[in-house]
Amino acid sequence: MRQGKRILRFGAVTICAINLLASITDTVFAETTTLPKTSTTDISIEKDVQPTWSLSKDTTKSSNGGDTASGEGKVFLIKNKKLVSVDATTGKILWTYGQDLYSILRYDKGTVYGSLNDGRVFALHTDGTVKWITSQSIYSPEEFVIHEDKIVVLRGIDTYVFDTKTGHLDWEDHDSTSFHGSEQIFVSNGILFRNYYIPGYVSSIVLQAYDFNNGRKLWSKPNQQLPLQVEDGLAYSLSLPTLLDEPHAELVLRTLDLRTGQEKTTYEYNWTTPSGSIIPELEARAFMKGTTLFAYHNHVLAQFQLNNYTGNQDKPEWMFEGQSGQMEEPMMQLDQSQLFYIEKNSADLYSMLSSIEINPSFPVDALGRTYPSKGKPKHIDVIGKYVCIGEENGTLRVYDRTQKEELLSVRTNSSEYGPSIIENNTLIIQTSERMIAVELPKI
Repeated sequence: MRQGKRILRFGAVTICAINLLASITDTVFAETTTLPKTSTTDISIEKDVQPTWSLSKDTTKSSNGGDTASGEGKVFLIKNKKLVSVDATTGKILWTYGQDLYSILRYDKGTVYGSLNDGRVFALHTDGTVKWITSQSIYSPEEFVIHEDKIVVLRGIDTYVFDTKTGHLDWEDHDSTSFHGSEQIFVSNGILFRNYYIPGYVSSIVLQAYDFNNGRKLWSKPNQQLPLQVEDGLAYSLSLPTLLDEPHAELVLRTLDLRTGQEKTTYEYNWTTPSGSIIPELEARAFMKGTTLFAYHNHVLAQFQLNNYTGNQDKPEWMFEGQSGQMEEPMMQLDQSQLFYIEKNSADLYSMLSSIEINPSFPVDALGRTYPSKGKPKHIDVIGKYVCIGEENGTLRVYDRTQKEELLSVRTNSSEYGPSIIENNTLIIQTSERMIAVELPKI
């Protein structure tokens, strides 16, 4: 699988993790451990820098960066409904393409993908020359997902899969039993998974599995989410209870046979809500690394080993509630053994980005890290060794996670951000209306 970008949006904060996981397409303590307080990265001086260039773009309210892309030292954006290629270092406009384009762009392996005003999907080389344009029209596409040699176009109940080399339509599917489909998919072992939302007195979801090569529908399973992972011929999927279900566990994880959807094993866990209590106020979330399950619910992160499962009374190997405040909005994936999350104090006077270290030899590093900000965090990017925090007060701060210090801050005069981009040692900040570039210090 290609390395990609996954955006997780929880509540008011958008956390964008870049190059952490393969695209969404693919140590045991005897008792629960309470972790001590941790050290804090100090903010002592302002380090405002002036942009090297700034360029307006079409206004968007999207936080997933769907209307911008980057690669080969270039930034691609929609300006005046045209695709514009910009030199990331100088801000010079290199070329433009099209008119009245939809605000959706993707870049992968030397190709820029977008959508014309008549709904046809196009592919351009990075010099602006046309690679192909589809003959099919897909008006108002919602998402492009690129996996290996295919580009998947999602819109409502519709799924279209094109060959990235030729633009040929490999297959399409239109799930008429649902009223909408998810804008995320999971692709692994030649199978594409997508969730669909089913109308009714109590709406529910269905997990559909397709042969990725020809679109043949393999199976469907109600109330199952996109897989957390696929391993040894099994898909590990969280079960999503309906409002009519009587709860018996905070989190239910099932393994499903890849080819048939048959249930193999069910794991039930409780760590903050006693078994048999009323429906919890928040839905539990989870991610996996091998046979280790990391589960989050009611502001508590817990770790379980599936190999040690005996029943829903199993205790977690450890639990974590925050360093000095309340844990909120965890990224739900590991980046270089670190898990990022928002920490809020009990008086709700401040919130900040924090992280803890998780690794096999010592499950949780008690010396976690905080990234204080002087305004409420609105958007967070983790890009390699850089951590970028867009604040509600119109400032974006950049930290070096290896040196535990703030590198610089930039006045953006905006409280709305899209994913940051790094090309040629230049950080490009996205607001709802502008692209702002600053040179990163060489460290």
